[in-house]
Amino acid sequence: MRVFKRKRRTPQGRHVPSRNWSVEFRDHAGAIHRIAAFSDRAASEALGRKVERLVALRSAGEAPDLELTRFISGLPKRVREKLGEVGVLARARVAGGRPIGSLLEEYGETLAARDRTESYIRKVVRRISKALEGSGVRVLPDLQAGRLERYLATAREGGLSIRTSNHYLAACVSFARWAMVEGYLDHDPFAGLKPLNARLDTRRERRALSFDDELPRLIRAAAEGPIHRGLDGSHRALVYRLAAETGLRVAELAALRVCDLDLEEGRPAISLPARAAKNRKAARLELPVSTAKELSAVVSKKLPQAPLLDLPRSFRDKATRWLRFDLEAAGIPYEDERGRVADFHALRASFVSGLMRSGANPRVVQTMARHASAEMTLGIYTKLGRDDERQALERLPALPATSAPQAEVPQATGTAGPMAFGHGPRNGPSQDAAGCTSVPRQAQRNAPHGSVERVPRCEDGGGGGSRTPVPESAPTRRLRA
Repeated sequence: MRVFKRKRRTPQGRHVPSRNWSVEFRDHAGAIHRIAAFSDRAASEALGRKVERLVALRSAGEAPDLELTRFISGLPKRVREKLGEVGVLARARVAGGRPIGSLLEEYGETLAARDRTESYIRKVVRRISKALEGSGVRVLPDLQAGRLERYLATAREGGLSIRTSNHYLAACVSFARWAMVEGYLDHDPFAGLKPLNARLDTRRERRALSFDDELPRLIRAAAEGPIHRGLDGSHRALVYRLAAETGLRVAELAALRVCDLDLEEGRPAISLPARAAKNRKAARLELPVSTAKELSAVVSKKLPQAPLLDLPRSFRDKATRWLRFDLEAAGIPYEDERGRVADFHALRASFVSGLMRSGANPRVVQTMARHASAEMTLGIYTKLGRDDERQALERLPALPATSAPQAEVPQATGTAGPMAFGHGPRNGPSQDAAGCTSVPRQAQRNAPHGSVERVPRCEDGGGGGSRTPVPESAPTRRLRA
């Protein structure tokens, strides 16, 4: 290690020493490096000794102790960055003193390199900045799971929804993992944090407009309506129809160009380019022939690179304003009795729900909706109507009854002919086919002892009733004799 002062040459040609001392040292690979130190020689020599110690630890593969760590955190930024460049300090140590704002700028550049949209980058960076600032994080070493968790809990108590809280958490977790990949962190500070169940706190639930009633009324009301916010009625009707028949999102509709319309005879479609799709994947969306004819008439005089739909710039963020105007004209409530709303994105839910109600294969619906999972298609975008469950139940084949049908029992009136054998009332008088009359059993039990009028008299000698003939008793035979 050597401490010296550099000399610089003035415009007059003189060599004068620099104001600060420099430290020369060899790194763990044997290469010689020089760094600008301080104006005080003793402080510069102390820096040189610390650097030599860091080199020794780097060669041994050991981490700095607490004293050396505090020394590193107190170094000027230029000194830390220089030690990081030559490999004496790990990048995590170098970035430890960088403000979060500069790291977020670098993270935003990384997202842009991944082909994320500008609006997405602004949204994510804003969420991270707000969450970390609320957690009291100024530099990377301040990142702690407990701090972020407490901040989000406080924000939810103040009115933040669970879904938005999960978005903040996801953005911060993504930022921390990026910092690990870049070497700015040696561990994931948010590894133990999990998102909460957003279904416990649903703030906005969408509903689907029906294809047999509400959507036709909406499109007719828009087509017959006046110009609203710079957009004529027929154009609004075409936008609603296209969104409900293709599931295109607002930003995707606004990004379409004339050249994206494929009017192949018999199979018209929209070729959604990757630049316009939310998932950055190109897709071909089939179109109904009638809708393709209307679009063909609209774009007949446009250039291929012109927008397919003439939408105002504010339509991307305020599309529901136009929709609410036409919903009111059609007499369709924006919010139903269950609190579900019909905003512009509900047209996409109408597209998915309409396909499912038509009996389409769920796998086909998932592909047409461009969803990554069936859970997204079935669990979120498929909306049940009020009578869907009842109608599905009524379409099931009828099953047989579980109880046997009751046989009709003829009633004895005493005026009709003889009753069928064995069909008399249980405790009432009955008559068999031979005209034998039996006395009810209850009457026999109540008869006086020795009375013969209560004993059944049957010409064939039966005395046990119409069902079971029994032999006559001895007293009865003696009386007859």
